[in-house]
Amino acid sequence: MSFSDGVRAAVSIFKSRPLELMADCTGAKVESSGLLSLVYMGQPVLVTYPEGEVRYVDGRSLSEEEQIVILRYLVSLGSLPPKGKWLSFLELPGGPHHYAPFVKEAIEPLESEFCSWREFQEVCVASGAARIDGVWGYSMAVFPHLLLGCVLWGPDESGAYSANILFDAVAPYYLPTDCLYVLGILFSRHLLRVKNSHPSLS
Repeated sequence: MSFSDGVRAAVSIFKSRPLELMADCTGAKVESSGLLSLVYMGQPVLVTYPEGEVRYVDGRSLSEEEQIVILRYLVSLGSLPPKGKWLSFLELPGGPHHYAPFVKEAIEPLESEFCSWREFQEVCVASGAARIDGVWGYSMAVFPHLLLGCVLWGPDESGAYSANILFDAVAPYYLPTDCLYVLGILFSRHLLRVKNSHPSLS
């Protein structure tokens, strides 16, 4: 299935869900009879109903990957608060089958880009992330009810740092693992985009 097909499939489910129920279960807000607002990666987005068109409030478009993940989150009807218990991608249902590409696309770029804990800390704070108690990492509400975390530790004897992306234990109630795979990559890219858009952080 192509990403375009994925968007159409997600929109088809979205149309079948009551607007108010989706808002109540996911932390979205009903702006009007045909419009939802939702905070995604710290930025408000608007979703038309029942068309399922997703855009930032300033009119900017989102990638097809992001549209699919946002729509799938809205239709999940998860209605659970974050647990504060963290899972690695390996611990997600079916995670081991997709772990190698996840490491390559989501984790290795972080390990390549971050050269110190202080730099990582500054980028996370600039992203609106909060420190995870007892862990060398930060968490961010990528959606109102769904937190992702990023940890960094090291350096090792060669001076390299290791990283990982964590998922709050409620994540599988909101999104299937294939969508969490994409969301983890998008989260990694978000952190690197913040780093590269602030010269003082690089």
